[in-house]
Amino acid sequence: MQFLGSLIFTTLLLVLTPLWGLVMFALFFVPQRGQFRFANAWARTLLWFLKVLCRLDYRVQGLENLPPGAHVAMWKHSSSWETIAQMVILPRQVWVASGHVGVFNDPLVECTSCHKRFRADQLAEEYATRTGKAISEGDLSDVPCPNCGRKNQLTPKDRSLGHQCDHCADAAEGIGGYGS
Repeated sequence: MQFLGSLIFTTLLLVLTPLWGLVMFALFFVPQRGQFRFANAWARTLLWFLKVLCRLDYRVQGLENLPPGAHVAMWKHSSSWETIAQMVILPRQVWVASGHVGVFNDPLVECTSCHKRFRADQLAEEYATRTGKAISEGDLSDVPCPNCGRKNQLTPKDRSLGHQCDHCADAAEGIGGYGS
């Protein structure tokens, strides 16, 4: 019975997800709140199918241990289920703050010497903290490259690349990054 339920769920997942995706694409001009509700309905539908067909349910423990107000919750994605469940468990504001609802807009710069990429806003903030001189992310001429140390080598890159800078990639892998 478990095998049959899993087979039916997998079939529904493979059929419904592309269809839901096409509708999401058509909802491009709908306000983000509406898009989020539709995506949240997809996640709730899949979790309901898991509960009914596979007898897989969940409960959240430890919510009382979360600090009140804004905070960062980090999940290690070890299954597809957790990725789906996050849409239901986490509030919309978390997704907005992390950039998963809107378009990623990280201002990137690349060092022309070592060709490493970094987030310009983080470099400007870290430089201001380190030196006491406030600078804008648009003028990083005084900021040395965190990798090779050369000045006047940081050039702007496409702002819509998302988290593809070396610092963010290293941090996501738990390696550390600039300043660590």
